[in-house]
Amino acid sequence: MIKIRGASSFKFFNMWAQHESFLDIVTNVWSMRVEGTAMFRLCKKLKALKDPLKALNKHNFSHISVRVEVAEEALNQAQQNAHDNPGDVSLQIKVSELRVKAIKLDEAERSSCAQLAKAKYLKHSDRGTKFFHDLIKSNRARNQIISLTKADGDIPSVKLSLDCLKQFGDVSGLRINANKSNVFMAGINSVDTESIKAITGFSVGKFPFRYLEIPVAAARLTIECELIRSVLQGIECFWLSILPIPVGVRDKVIALCRNFLWGGKATSPKKPLVAWKDLCKPKSEGGLAFIDLNTWNVALMSKSLWNLHAKKDTLWVKWPERETACKRKADGQIEDTSCVLCGDPVESVSHLFFQCTIVRQIWAEIKGWLGFSRALTTLEATAKWIVKEGMGTGVPAIAKKLGFAATVYCIWKTRNARIFEGKVSHTADIVRDIKLQVFRGLHETFPNLQNL
Repeated sequence: MIKIRGASSFKFFNMWAQHESFLDIVTNVWSMRVEGTAMFRLCKKLKALKDPLKALNKHNFSHISVRVEVAEEALNQAQQNAHDNPGDVSLQIKVSELRVKAIKLDEAERSSCAQLAKAKYLKHSDRGTKFFHDLIKSNRARNQIISLTKADGDIPSVKLSLDCLKQFGDVSGLRINANKSNVFMAGINSVDTESIKAITGFSVGKFPFRYLEIPVAAARLTIECELIRSVLQGIECFWLSILPIPVGVRDKVIALCRNFLWGGKATSPKKPLVAWKDLCKPKSEGGLAFIDLNTWNVALMSKSLWNLHAKKDTLWVKWPERETACKRKADGQIEDTSCVLCGDPVESVSHLFFQCTIVRQIWAEIKGWLGFSRALTTLEATAKWIVKEGMGTGVPAIAKKLGFAATVYCIWKTRNARIFEGKVSHTADIVRDIKLQVFRGLHETFPNLQNL
């Protein structure tokens, strides 16, 4: 049984006041006779007004965004019909009525969104929270252009950029101050340099210069980028390919690279001008093509796992295989291929998970508990069926997927515990363990779930 959430608190929306029946509803409620003090009469009438306003919202404004979309679709369809039948007067009248309805609903939606946004602003803006600081940053960055960068630097692109800036100035009233502007060029011949200088009217800046009190040079950033790629991140690749890097280590490595890039010293913290995640983007997307350590760690570890699975002829593959073989030989299990659960001579994947007599008892209990009777033969076919059967977000669908995963895991864990630890688990204990794992997963997904 799933608990139902109680009624939410009453909120007044300004869009209700624009409805033609709003004043009649208020007048009708306010005209009722109430005995008592002035404050008691006011509270009583306000409370009596809640139900009529809720009914007004339910019949005219509930799911306002959906109503706006439906009204716009109806208006577009009516306009198309009127266009196809220009002599039909009724269609023209219908278009006019639908247009008025769509405009009113659109205004109501904008009023609702503006009211919600204002409430969020009043709630969070004065608390010094992340919302407040993000708002200040966005307001500070508005209506200003810090710089324009064009990779090719040809004459037409410079003219186009200047034309765009001129149009922006005509619209916004913000003009370029030539006395405070410079153009920086590198790798351009002298003829193009003079042409660009004449087009822009800016003086040519020289490297190095300071931006936000940070020294910037033409070659320095490039040299530091190459050092980070070739030295620092080159050393990382060895460890990333064999070990999952902890989050703390990863953040420390990123901090060292970031400090070296912006300050020239890995041990001296320096405020970055660009977020590290943006620097990890390809150069075609405006980044510096640095390695994303988390993604690179997963990729290199996946490659190592694939090499182990494919039994690639490398030292890192032969070493764990040899260690495993030596351990099994020392334990006297190198030639034993029988099923440790039921004693069958050959233990295959299908036998272990579906054909073993012990496993069949487990599956019979779990299938009866979850309510399905499909015959399970192979791991691949069963996984495909579970994915198809478990499509959806309801409790039964999630329970089937959790039950399948938990059963396979517990069978494998029981088998390994008997081989390597000599631990024997009874069928009832295994089934109980599976059900507990399913219950835990369901309660994480559905916190209010009472019974399965």
